[in-house]
Amino acid sequence: MLAHQDRQVAPPPDPGATAGGPIVDVDALPADHAIGVLFERLLRLRAGDRIELRSRYDLGWIWRRLDRLDPGRFGCRYLSEGPDRWAMQVTRRHRS
Repeated sequence: MLAHQDRQVAPPPDPGATAGGPIVDVDALPADHAIGVLFERLLRLRAGDRIELRSRYDLGWIWRRLDRLDPGRFGCRYLSEGPDRWAMQVTRRHRS
């Protein structure tokens, strides 16, 4: 904790820490770094690795962007489709 004018202030979160595990709450990522942190994490996946993404919003845009960045290398499937919570499993495919 950092002291700021006689009150305790928590240090800013590390943007990479939130996206480091097997489940990523996309909504919890810092807004100013969310897309960069998320895609850096996804592109680091090794063949056969998978990660679960969760959000209050439809995650389909993530699959579309991944497919443009590296066509055919990621498999995405919805685990839940709203309306309040969305979840998607992203798997890095093996090269064929």
